[in-house]
Amino acid sequence: MPSASSLKEFLVTLLLATYLPVPFYLLWLHGFLGRWQRIGLSSFAIHIPIYLVMVAAVVYFHSIWSAGAWAWPTALSFLSIIPLGVSVFLAICTYATIDRRVLHLFQQIRPRGERRLITTGILGHIRHPRYLMFSLGAAGNVLLTGYPLVALAGVVTVLLLGVVIRMEEKELAAHFGSEYEAYREEVPAFFPRWKRDEK
Repeated sequence: MPSASSLKEFLVTLLLATYLPVPFYLLWLHGFLGRWQRIGLSSFAIHIPIYLVMVAAVVYFHSIWSAGAWAWPTALSFLSIIPLGVSVFLAICTYATIDRRVLHLFQQIRPRGERRLITTGILGHIRHPRYLMFSLGAAGNVLLTGYPLVALAGVVTVLLLGVVIRMEEKELAAHFGSEYEAYREEVPAFFPRWKRDEK
């Protein structure tokens, strides 16, 4: 039967492999979006192997550079329920509001019909629920595991997502123009406004 420490190591590896490659992958997609649009959806024959290589790299580097956990109070581990719970809530709301083709950039690479700016559901309260979800997930994973490597991965994730957000907002402003600028003025990026002003 696996020991508690080996189970924790497995959990840490799983968490890192789940969220650390995401901002790198999004940078890869947004950074070369014009090229992927020219290639079309067949570009995912490149994207998917690249993403799998990123996941494998995370698992490999964690196996050779596995720093031990801090002396972590159990109470802090239990506190992880809060950011992880909010992260799950945001994930549910995001997938209920945004079509999967948009979330995974299929629609941006090869549009199917006219793109429209989504301002309803969770996007009526916050502009970047997906990136807040990843940031809270990273924070929750630090609290849950108490591993320095997870903390470092969380910081890297949040910093890279900041770059992705700037790239994405530039793309949206270029595509939707004044409609997106008005939406950006009305809806906050990360701190939800649960009651929008009536116009």
